[in-house]
Amino acid sequence: MKILAADIGGTYSRFGLFLWENRKLSLAVEKVFPSNGSDFGGLLASLVEDWRSFGAADAHMVAFAAAGPLRGTRIDMTNAGLSIDGSAARKRFPDA
Repeated sequence: MKILAADIGGTYSRFGLFLWENRKLSLAVEKVFPSNGSDFGGLLASLVEDWRSFGAADAHMVAFAAAGPLRGTRIDMTNAGLSIDGSAARKRFPDA
């Protein structure tokens, strides 16, 4: 099973792709992207393209953490002009 997790920050966003195999969790790859001036859909598109060889688009689970209030499927970050939109994640990772 592939698990994509991210800590979305005002300056940088840290992503990790984890593998759950034989009851063990391991980090396959991690990357830091600048968040400033980005949109969440653009961050996800960059990530999937960059990690194409790891099959990031086939993640079975996704989890994103960000500082800000949750309104429906959207987090409006308090420390950045970035909004985290759950519908963008669902489009990018339909099986998760």
